[in-house]
Formats: sequence, structure tokens, C-alpha cells
Amino acid sequence: MKQETFKELYTNQGEELVFQRTIRPDHQPWMEYPRPQMKRDSYINLNGTWDFQLSESGQLPDAYTEEILVPFPPQSLLSGIHRDIPEDQYLFYHRTFGVEGLKKGQRVILHFGAVDQMA
Repeated sequence: MKQETFKELYTNQGEELVFQRTIRPDHQPWMEYPRPQMKRDSYINLNGTWDFQLSESGQLPDAYTEEILVPFPPQSLLSGIHRDIPEDQYLFYHRTFGVEGLKKGQRVILHFGAVDQMA
């Protein structure tokens, strides 16, 4: 009983995020630059809604049936998934984005924080 009660508690920041996403569903959490001392001129924060799929296989899914709010883990209330994930499951995340103005010879660097296995 006690454990179930605490599963639904939000911090003040969590309540603010839920409020912001209620009035603006496209609101992205944590838009601050992650490492201010290494800030680049061009930067795209990919926090926000991603496609999400659990699978018993390591193969890419044909379809994604859920959405998850990144950067939150699937177990958290704020992620939108909010359930335990069995250890034998594979988690797949999917998102598309554009890089306008990229010139020939320029590079794009993707930095994933808190990826435990493969990205």
C-alpha cells in the first residue's frame, strides 16, 4: 500500500512539467544546454516525445505502439510509460529530425546521455 502511494508523487518540477504539457503538448523538458562550458554555436535538443516499443527480440520493430517523454526512463511517472520493464525485454526508441543548413563536409554529432547498451 505504501509503495503504491509513493508511485504517484510528483516533485514541484514534475508538477510544473505536467502542467506545461497540458497547455502545450509539444513542450520539451530540460531544454538547457547540458554542458555549458562546452557549448557549441549550433545545437538541437532532442528531448521530447519519441516513439517507443518493447520487444522480446533484438530486431527493430515494424511499428511503434507507444510514446515516451525523453529524458525520463520508462519506469518514471513523467515518461508516460510508468511501469516496470522486465530485464529480458529490449527497448526501442525512434525519432526523426532534420538538420537544415548543413553544408557538404560539415558533421553532425549525436550525443546520447544515459544510454546503457547500444545507440
